[in-house]
Amino acid sequence: MLITQSGSTWKKWDLHVHTPESLVHHYPGEKETAWEAFLADFEALPAEFKVIGINDYLFVDGYARVLEERRRGRLQNVELVLPVVELRLDKFGGVLEHGPDGRYAQSSWSRINLHVIFDEVEPRLIQDQFIAAISRRYTLIPGMAEQWGGVITRENLIALGNAVIGSMPEHLRANAPSPLKVGFNNLNVSYEGVREALDNPLLAGKSLIAIGKTEWESMRWNDNNIADKKTVINEADLVFTASPNPEAYARARAALKGANVNDRLLDCSDAHSLSTENIKDRIGNCFTWIKADSTFQGLTQAIEEFDDRVYVGDNPPKRGLVEQNKTKFIRAVRITKKQDSTLAEPWFSVNMPLNCDLVAIIGNKGSGKSALSDVIALAGNTRHYGKFSFLKDTRFRSPKTKFAQHFVGEIEWHDGLTNSRELDRDPDSTGVERVKYLPQSYLEDLCNDLGDGGSATFDAELRKIIYSHVPEADRLGKSSMDDLLDYKVAELNQGRQVLRQKIGTANQLIVELERRLTLEHRRSLEEQLGTKQAELNALDSAKPQAVEDPNASPEAATDAKQAAESIEALENEARNIDKEVAALGVTKLSASKRLAVTTRIAQALSNYQKQHESFVADLRPLVTELGANISVEALIEIRIDMGLVDATADLAKTEIEQIDISTRSEEPGSFTKRKQELAAAITDAKSKLGERQRQFVLYREALANWEKAKTELIGEKDKPDTITALLRG
Repeated sequence: MLITQSGSTWKKWDLHVHTPESLVHHYPGEKETAWEAFLADFEALPAEFKVIGINDYLFVDGYARVLEERRRGRLQNVELVLPVVELRLDKFGGVLEHGPDGRYAQSSWSRINLHVIFDEVEPRLIQDQFIAAISRRYTLIPGMAEQWGGVITRENLIALGNAVIGSMPEHLRANAPSPLKVGFNNLNVSYEGVREALDNPLLAGKSLIAIGKTEWESMRWNDNNIADKKTVINEADLVFTASPNPEAYARARAALKGANVNDRLLDCSDAHSLSTENIKDRIGNCFTWIKADSTFQGLTQAIEEFDDRVYVGDNPPKRGLVEQNKTKFIRAVRITKKQDSTLAEPWFSVNMPLNCDLVAIIGNKGSGKSALSDVIALAGNTRHYGKFSFLKDTRFRSPKTKFAQHFVGEIEWHDGLTNSRELDRDPDSTGVERVKYLPQSYLEDLCNDLGDGGSATFDAELRKIIYSHVPEADRLGKSSMDDLLDYKVAELNQGRQVLRQKIGTANQLIVELERRLTLEHRRSLEEQLGTKQAELNALDSAKPQAVEDPNASPEAATDAKQAAESIEALENEARNIDKEVAALGVTKLSASKRLAVTTRIAQALSNYQKQHESFVADLRPLVTELGANISVEALIEIRIDMGLVDATADLAKTEIEQIDISTRSEEPGSFTKRKQELAAAITDAKSKLGERQRQFVLYREALANWEKAKTELIGEKDKPDTITALLRG
């Protein structure tokens, strides 16, 4: 059976996770207890977490333990584990602390953090080829070089830490951190030293460098180190941050853009604690999504296409679109041999997952592109099955071989429902067309007809595409390009179309009434109703899970309540603006229709004037033959006054122009400017929320979007006998 990967999909990547082997961590209990809690916590993460980076400072013991646990069957929900080594550069950045006035202030100095992300290699390779190499490139605080040396191990770092603590004034020694941590803090490496160590041929193409944003940002911009500050970040592949929420991340990246430096910023959890802890640096508190394979090469590709493949937030827009439209996206296509088949040749045995961003099927001639696309279209009940390239009588459906009768094609949608059809059967003419398909031979026929001087089919397809880009206000309520053109030129053709239209209308009514009396029409309505009901069921299943309002309880903090109430008020104000703009859109549509009607009236009166002139010209010879003193003008006259119509047209034009100016203006107080100010205020207010309040706000927004989608599905306006009308009642 052919089973392929679905390609690059959106997954959560957290490349900064500390294990119980880390120099600093807050996992509960003794070592093995802490490890069990760590593993269980990761195994309970939401399904979208697929890649983690184990970042235990200088050591890879935690990474080695995670690899071993995976070999034993643990952490199977994670697709990729990458080792990350964290170092301290010989460059200083300030530590920003929260002062009593509520502002951040620089209180002390710290080293810049540098993270080396390795491919999924064995821990021994990192230890022997990288850490051993940088052991010869470390610098120490003055006076320590003579007291310490050798390769970097836990024992050696403890020895260095003891030496440093021993050199401190006696009254400070009691409050010193552990010797291991002191030893680590006093080993510093140059950026050039790291680059040189990574030049090892055994590590070529297997590493990326990330800079910690917080310490880098606190480096001063002055004449002495502007070049150093820009170099250290611009030469890095990535920048790491640990944001409390997506809004804080957006501000952080905007600051990097404003500084005109590397802004490939990834949010990481920097987890030192379990997900149940109420602190920022906890397991799962990561907002980075990457659209790539779960491989090191996938990460490098995402870096090259950062804006397209990296999203930091609660849910990438495309995932949300799929979740709200599960009946519109195909999850997989299958081709299987019937159980009672006697065919010896294998031909097909396919179970192929499809990517929601699938845009092309690529392959050499004869590799199966037409076969795959024909099968998908057949199962999707296409109307163009007569132009299939593969599923036709001269190929797979040949009466001689009868291969097609042995196989069934099936497509599965994201709502879990499937459509299947035997490959020797044509689609159901009364069924819903779930897949639009333009076969290659169909396009060739269009082009050939066009080369012969024109093609009605090509023109029809072209009109559909053009009309899809016509603004709603300019459609005048018409459902197609032909309807719109007919409306605009109707009076020009009135002279020769009156009788034809009457006859045509009568015939169409007869045909339509006869069609509605058929069993096929009833079956078609029932199937369309079932499809609409499936869409409604899929939408109901995607209803956001309720989140308890943290501000409902009496003990909720007043500040949190006020912040949440402020966000709700701002969002209500934004929605009111949208309603005002929508109301203006309705007014503009009404004015556009009035303007179109005045044009049609003017054309109709002009046609009538011409008809009158033609009638007078035909009548004049007859009147002349009377010989009496009679004129045509004495017998008949016509008066046309366009004043009121012209005034109405002018008013409609003025109204449309005023609405356009109002909705497009970016002046202070305009709709656009007010929306921008509200969006900024909402973003600022969200950044001040606690995690529970933020999750409730996100739930409220998701619920509003869900309710809007459901209203659009059930509340569609169409003909009285449409499936939407049936669904509503």
